[in-house]
Amino acid sequence: MSLSGHKIYGPKGVGALYMRRRPRIRVESQMNGGGQERGIRSGTVPTPLVFGIGAACELALKEMDASSEPSYVLRALGVDEDMAHTSIRFGIGRFTTEEEIDKAVELTVKQVEKLREMSPLYEMVKEGIDIKQIQWAQH
Repeated sequence: MSLSGHKIYGPKGVGALYMRRRPRIRVESQMNGGGQERGIRSGTVPTPLVFGIGAACELALKEMDASSEPSYVLRALGVDEDMAHTSIRFGIGRFTTEEEIDKAVELTVKQVEKLREMSPLYEMVKEGIDIKQIQWAQH
């Protein structure tokens, strides 16, 4: 998973890359030079930008609970509140290829199906149970 700093109100020109440990995936560097980060990244670390994205991440973490409102974009498009709360927005840029979009759709559908298989709530919804009417016990 990649993250651009400016998308979380951090500085432009810096980002983050998360790579799972298992199963291990092979990533080839896009630029040659330097052996930083096991050869995945070349060049000198832009220390001020790294601190900036770190500060943006810290602020985002503090503010995560401050607002649980759904995306205003989805609401403006007429998506109902329940659907907006359970939606994922994907940003598509001018260099995004049709193949990348198809792959994102394929992987998203696959993961949603996997999560639904694990969810007793989804089974209840399929059976016609209105989960909003369930009295949940507090622990």
